[in-house]
Amino acid sequence: MAESLRSQLRLKEARSEVQTVLALDPHCLCAHSLLGFIHLMEKDTLGAAREFDSEAQNCALAPLGRAALHSNAGDNSAALKELEVPWNRDRGFVRSNTSWLADGIDKEHLPAFLAYLDEVSTSNAGDTELATSLLRALREMTPSDASTFGDDLERAGRRVAARSAEAEYREGRYGRCADDLAGGMDRKGEPELLLLTGCSFITGDYGLAATASDWLKRRSPHSMAALYWSVRVNEKLASSAFSRFEHLAPDSERTHLLLGDIYRQRQRYRQAEEEYQTAATLNSGDTAALFGLASTYIRDSNPDGALTVARKALQISPNDADLNMLTGDILVSKHEWEVAEDYLKRALGGVKPQQLARLHVLLGQVYGHTGRIQEAINEFQKGLTSDEGGEVHYQLGRLYTSIGNEAAAKEAFGQARVLEQKKRERAAIALQDSGSSFREDIQ
Repeated sequence: MAESLRSQLRLKEARSEVQTVLALDPHCLCAHSLLGFIHLMEKDTLGAAREFDSEAQNCALAPLGRAALHSNAGDNSAALKELEVPWNRDRGFVRSNTSWLADGIDKEHLPAFLAYLDEVSTSNAGDTELATSLLRALREMTPSDASTFGDDLERAGRRVAARSAEAEYREGRYGRCADDLAGGMDRKGEPELLLLTGCSFITGDYGLAATASDWLKRRSPHSMAALYWSVRVNEKLASSAFSRFEHLAPDSERTHLLLGDIYRQRQRYRQAEEEYQTAATLNSGDTAALFGLASTYIRDSNPDGALTVARKALQISPNDADLNMLTGDILVSKHEWEVAEDYLKRALGGVKPQQLARLHVLLGQVYGHTGRIQEAINEFQKGLTSDEGGEVHYQLGRLYTSIGNEAAAKEAFGQARVLEQKKRERAAIALQDSGSSFREDIQ
């Protein structure tokens, strides 16, 4: 979670998450390095250096952080020297994690670092292969697929049968660790599959990591570790696939649709609207772009625009459950209760499982405002899992009060206050992050 927030530049939220990890386990591998990179992005050089120095020796992220510190101090030779240790241990790791280095080097120092790498790559002044690989990866700024650089014969030649995969992992030789464990996954137990998934992911072999994580989920379908690695691996595969797709079809409807989804999730609503509108223009019969556009209009406080677009989409696909729910949601926000009910009931039985709780809340609001109190209570109870800020519990408490159930009302109001406080804390951190990002942009 901390790493995901860091990549979105929500640095204070990320720092809070990783500090929670360190409070639970001060020796959690690479947690200090993650915190160090957060400090780097916050321009806190001393804090970053402290965290990198606190990291365990077998975390390969720490040398990347120290290299960024050297580059920011103007010593690019020392930066490249710092990277030779992880490079000699596992080249795939350095190639697939160069984006961390780019995040840690200040914008004003990155051009000088690139120029230094260019100079080294064309001379014999240092490790030319390392410099060339770094230069290529930094210029492309996309995670490198291990197969792009890999060679099956070279991979086979790197196997060292006498050494255990665990020892390779501890020494930061993740590619060798993955090589030692790659065969016979159907015969491996959970510990070996877990180690294989981690090693292959860290060295940048996401295809192998995906296969290993699939076997890990089969072995232990309820394992949190299996779920964690599945999320991480598929995130990388999705990013790589999208980058390739965007390169192959830069102006296709699907490219604009995916970009719209990304911008909407990151709350960059105007850019999302532009992408969805372009996608809808390219294919007027596809409701996906219209659904995304209407959803963005809602978040951007434009319910009238959202309703117009949603109804246009329903003309194309009148039985679409998600579109009916979206239209009902918009009408609820406009207090058009009776009309909203019709759309919401059409959505029942067809919406995605993760949307069902929200659908029950919307129906609860409709029933509550049309005098059907007990039905409203039943619906709100079904939708409590969607309550992140206390609003659902608060509405439920008011309904309990209206029928004289003071004990239930008191419990609901109490839970509403707890959830509201957590929401305020998250909002305060997010606001600080957005302020920092704004200040950096205008500078």
